[in-house]
Amino acid sequence: ECIVDLMGICSAELADLEGAADVCADHAERIERRLADLAAELRRLHVTDTASIERIRLDYGQEIRAYRATAITQG
Repeated sequence: ECIVDLMGICSAELADLEGAADVCADHAERIERRLADLAAELRRLHVTDTASIERIRLDYGQEIRAYRATAITQG
């Protein structure tokens, strides 16, 4: 779930950039690369890989909570 949430965040950020007039190409490329990396990680992940799942929950979960907190305060 965390990986899919982060992929959604990346996709939303890319969609926001599409409408912007002064898009930084490097920033868009970093987001696209992150999205591809997350997709690859999801493909490699197996339900029995408990160590990776725990790392993902901790690390990505923290990142998702921070993003949501920022999104809520910025409206």
